[in-house]
Order: sequence, then structure tokens, then C-alpha cells
Amino acid sequence: DHPLSLWDGGMMAMLTAASQADLIIALGVRFNWLLMYGQIFPQAKLVRVDINPAEIDRNRVSDAGLVGDVALALRELTRHVAQRDHGKWRTTLRDAYLPMVAEEIDARNKPSDPIHPHRLVSLVREAFGDDAIYLIDGGDTSYYGATGLVAKERAGVYASAGGQFGCLGTGIPFALAAKLARPEKTVVLINGDGSFGLNAMEFDTAMRHNIPFVCVVNNDQAWGMIKHGQEICYGGERLIGSHLGVVHYEKIVEGLGGYGELVERDADLVPALKRALASGKPACINVMTDTCAVSPMTLQFVDGLKME
Repeated sequence: DHPLSLWDGGMMAMLTAASQADLIIALGVRFNWLLMYGQIFPQAKLVRVDINPAEIDRNRVSDAGLVGDVALALRELTRHVAQRDHGKWRTTLRDAYLPMVAEEIDARNKPSDPIHPHRLVSLVREAFGDDAIYLIDGGDTSYYGATGLVAKERAGVYASAGGQFGCLGTGIPFALAAKLARPEKTVVLINGDGSFGLNAMEFDTAMRHNIPFVCVVNNDQAWGMIKHGQEICYGGERLIGSHLGVVHYEKIVEGLGGYGELVERDADLVPALKRALASGKPACINVMTDTCAVSPMTLQFVDGLKME
């Protein structure tokens, strides 16, 4: 609700801002692959604030650097900044992504069989409310989770299951850690089907140590970003190493003693999610989603590769 909030414009708003900015102030953020290691805004001056002095010039030399706690640094810096009207600039940023957001809002609100990934995230939030701890893990799945769970009203306590070099495989371990840290909270992980396989056997850890959480698999039967990237660049007849097929991930969890269900219809999802939570066990709801859905993040990455 803050007047400077960009709502769920996410990467699209950031890319627009980065391409037009004269000055970038990086607050405690590493220039990882998502930011092209600092190359994403070559025209702008760069100021970095980080508690770790080694980060000030990592991957790109800063024009100015401040070593310190971000909160304390901002508190001191804002004393020297006059309040200004940024309405025109904010409108420019919002105009960059509003058409995309309008399409996404329609996908979230419209029942669909097969289930659209945006709809999946919307129904997960409907089932568990705003007081849950939500985590995401995957490629396209990370995009859908980020835009669906970080909206105008913040969705519970949100954590991105990503690392400095990628976003795959951390979701299940992060979910275990979240439940151990906040046992009174409902912990929900939205996982891509590819990334689920990287640490699926940690459900055995969850069973052995009685750590219940709900894992919702966005099952598009593929390494989605790779598949759609290949389709865009090479056509649908030249797909290599990206097809996963219909895999019953819920059976893996059931075999380990947890709770599992396969969901193929929109109307069945929320009841299945509630049954998973009520089971009190580590649970997997395997949701068959639209195999043709392509996220804007994939389109951006493909455009970036073409530019290179």
C-alpha cells in the first residue's frame, strides 16, 4: 500500500527502471545471474551499500560504496534527502508492466483445466491464507510464485528458494528449515517438477524427524524454461533434454510415509490442499498444469540470449 510500491511488477518494472536510470543504489544485493553480474545497467552510476566490504566491488566496480548495515545506513541517508513527487516516474514504471499484469490477473482469477500456473498459485494462497510461510523453487515456477505471492497485499511470510547461481533444489530443505524455525506456522512450498527431483528424498528426512509441510508441485511435464526457450529459438521439433512427462511425485512421498494426491482439475485443488494440511504429515500435492504456459521471465531470458 506504500505510494512508491510497484505492486507485482517484479522483473518487468525493474528492467524498465534499469534501462533508464542515471543512478542505481544497490542495498545489500549481490549482482548475481539475475542481474547479469552488474551488466544490466551499464549507463548508470552505481552506489552499493553492504555490510560485507567484499561485496562493494564484486562483479562490477562501484562508483561509490558504503560498508554498513543497510537499515542503519538508510536511516542516516534519508535525513539528507528531501521528499519529492515521483508520480511521473512511478507511472512510467507501472505502464511498462500493467498490460502483462492484466493478463496475469485474468489467469489467476479464471478457472482453467488444465490449470494455469498463475491460477495454481492463486488457489494455493486461497487455501492457506496470508499467515502461512510460502517458499518457491524452480525456474518458471519461481516467477509465478513471486508474482502471485508478492502482490499488493503481501502473502504471508515469503521467502525465495534461490541461490546466487540458480533457483533449483533448495525448496524442500528451505521448507524443513522454515518449519523448524516457526513450528506454529503452516509452511507451503510451490515447487517445479524438475527442481522437485533434485532433493525429493529429503521427504525422508521430513518423515524421520516429523517435520510437516505441504509441497505443491507445478507439474508441466518439463524443464519448462529450457523447453520453451528451445521452442522459441529452434522450433518445437528440436527439443532436447527438456521433457519429463507425467511423473507421480506424490507416490514418492506416499512411499516414504507422507501424504500425497494427484490433482488434474481446478475444482479439486483447494480441497486437496486442505486435506494435505489436515493430514499433519509431510505432504505432496502433484498438480498437472498447462504445458503451454510461457512465463515473461523465460521470454526475457531468451531475448537476453539473442542479444548476446
